[in-house]
Amino acid sequence: MEALTQDLRFALRGLLRSPGFTAAAVASLALGIGANTLIFTFVNALFLTPLPVAEPGRLVAIYSQDVHNPELLPFSYLNFADLRRAASSVLAGAAASFEVSLSLSGGGEEPSLVFGQMVSGNYFDVLGLRPFRGRFFLPEDDRVPGALEVCVVSHGLWQRRFGNDPGLLGRPLRINGHSFTVVGVAPPRFKGLAMLAQPPELWVPLGTYGELLTAQGAKNFDHRDALILGVVARLGRAATIERARAVLSTTAHQLERRAPAENKDLAIAALPLQQTTIAPAQRGKYVRSGSLLAAMVGLLLLVAGANVANLLLARALGRSREISMRLALGASRGRLARQLLVEGALLGLLGGAVGLVAAAWGRGLLWALRPPFFPDTVELALDGRVLAFTLGVALITGLLFSLAPIGQSLRLEITPALTQQPGSPRRGTFAAVARQVMVATQTALALVVLIGAGLFLRSLAAAEQIDPGFESEKLFVIPFNLGAQGYAPPAVQEFYRRAVERTRGLPGVRSAAVATRFVLIEGGQRFNVEVEGQAGRQDLAKIQVGLNRVGLGYFETVGIPLRSGRAFTGDDRPGGRLVAVVNEALARRLWPGEAALGKRFRFAGERGFLEVAGVAGDARNGALGDAPEPFAYLPIAQSAASIAMLHVRTDGDPLAAVPAVRREVQGLDPNLPLLDAHTVGQVRSRALWAPRMGAGLLSLFGLLALALAALGMYGVLAYSIGQRRREIGVRMAIGARPPDVIGLVVRQGMLPVLWGAAAGLAAGLAGARLIRSLLFGVGAADPAALAGATLLLLAVALAAAYVPARRAAALDPTSALRTG
Repeated sequence: MEALTQDLRFALRGLLRSPGFTAAAVASLALGIGANTLIFTFVNALFLTPLPVAEPGRLVAIYSQDVHNPELLPFSYLNFADLRRAASSVLAGAAASFEVSLSLSGGGEEPSLVFGQMVSGNYFDVLGLRPFRGRFFLPEDDRVPGALEVCVVSHGLWQRRFGNDPGLLGRPLRINGHSFTVVGVAPPRFKGLAMLAQPPELWVPLGTYGELLTAQGAKNFDHRDALILGVVARLGRAATIERARAVLSTTAHQLERRAPAENKDLAIAALPLQQTTIAPAQRGKYVRSGSLLAAMVGLLLLVAGANVANLLLARALGRSREISMRLALGASRGRLARQLLVEGALLGLLGGAVGLVAAAWGRGLLWALRPPFFPDTVELALDGRVLAFTLGVALITGLLFSLAPIGQSLRLEITPALTQQPGSPRRGTFAAVARQVMVATQTALALVVLIGAGLFLRSLAAAEQIDPGFESEKLFVIPFNLGAQGYAPPAVQEFYRRAVERTRGLPGVRSAAVATRFVLIEGGQRFNVEVEGQAGRQDLAKIQVGLNRVGLGYFETVGIPLRSGRAFTGDDRPGGRLVAVVNEALARRLWPGEAALGKRFRFAGERGFLEVAGVAGDARNGALGDAPEPFAYLPIAQSAASIAMLHVRTDGDPLAAVPAVRREVQGLDPNLPLLDAHTVGQVRSRALWAPRMGAGLLSLFGLLALALAALGMYGVLAYSIGQRRREIGVRMAIGARPPDVIGLVVRQGMLPVLWGAAAGLAAGLAGARLIRSLLFGVGAADPAALAGATLLLLAVALAAAYVPARRAAALDPTSALRTG
């Protein structure tokens, strides 16, 4: 320990005596380590931070599955009730939740629409949570549907709406027109079980579904094939997840025997709850994105580390006489190696400390680039895991890049080192070769990062040019939930009619319509279909159809063209002929090579067939980069849809018309909560978050890697010219002209760059294939991205070589021969 303390003191004194060297090395390491710490905070927040529940490792999420389809699906209410009983041998408890928008009034505030959950009475007990105030639900709160109308509010809602009022407990709130008594406040850190979803603000017992949902919504609780519930369970003390899966498999067979029609081919899946905080269907995308960013900042750290290794090599060469003297006086080479390792570790720690400060500052930049649907509950905290990660990266980096100077020092010959000028080793030595190899490596790594940045920039440009198939500028929506206000179906339709009529009469409004879904919104239910007269078609099982219920004037308002047939009219009312408009993609899939007009189909499980009244153009109803999916439109007048969006198309800026439209809609029902309006531009921007974030971050990392590589090359050439002053002086004395010297230096400097560029191009091509799924409209071998990145790097490298070459050409031969 005493020897280690001496090494630390010696290393610290040495770094303080060379402030220029120390500043350059620490700055290089800080860039690399800071970038890695920054990305790790993002990964830590999304994937590693445990939920604030008791013993999260014993919690599992349970899903329904079809044995022929790996997609994870929710549970039906009736199957959940049977599951709790059948799997009690391995589950200490199973709880269910149902997400719902609730109209909240009371507390002296205007009515508002809040995101809530209906949960089983044991929900909070299964999670092992304790209330911040009051109590949670009791089993009897949920045992008899509608028996007790109580609620729990989130800590955030308690603060924001009720001003931390401790007297809120026991007071009534109006929820969807019913009186609910507040019995508890949830703990501050609990914001639901979904990391990227809107956090719930209100919880009510699941048994109140009859009071809070529309008649149509409440019916889903009576059907085993209505998959509506999320299920979480706690494993028994002696149970493992493997044992639970075996019991759940048996349970699935029992449920299939009990209800063979609804539970045909049923399977039950169980996953650790921590793996489901991001929706399993989307988790892979985030894992790939996080892995890409981690790989890029890892390459940036290697570029920075190579710079530090070059600096340490130069420092070791400058200290060759000192090191030889110590060896001559009896110091062992192992002792010297340990001292150099300590110096490298100290540099790494200093770089890590500065990098941690840079990462703390950079969190604001990373948060600004986050996807727009990220809730504010995601915290990029510099917690213990982040600090431990930074410490580990700093130490490993410092030690790893100390190996090059250690290798140089261990090869040092004592007598020549004592007699020759310090810092003037022969060409072809370990140090000279190592410096060239590191320049080539830096070049290759920087080019890989630049290729990634180029691909995402090209991807962003391609995505912005995609024709979405609808009005992409002068369109906005205002969502509302009439079901939460207790509207009966006839009143719902009358409200839609009057809202559209009032809105169309406003100045600057071109048209308006209602629909249950907005364009470019990912997710939503998909349905299987049956085609009249084609019961034997096997391919229909693979066709998943999206659905939107729309009002009169919808296609005109949204700007989706009709290719044939007609749009909906006032004749398409309840009790009339069932009709639909299909998009071209669905028409091609259901009736390939035939005209779709007049053909009939129905959604699986429905009785009546729908007649195709029109064929609409393909629009991007899901992700912007995906091909248009099969889609059908139904008249909203023939459905009981009580949750809808008022679509408004304007002549000018859509945001300017929002206040007037809100006033008109609110005037129809002052107690109706309205959500914020969303323009199609905002939704389109949300759809482009992946290429925009990738382009922004990778461009930043690419420029940093390019700058570090250029500095590394400049340093090597500048140092090499200092070593070769005599050689250059001799060349100029025997007739070499300045252009000849510049050409010589540039050629020698660019040689490792060209080798590195070739290696980087090959590595970049291989790596690009791994990120193809994250790109829009460009291939992994996009020529513009590859050529642009390579030419940029070569141009910067040429500039970095030219500056020291000009200095070499300006040497005075006499002075160089005398002092070289």
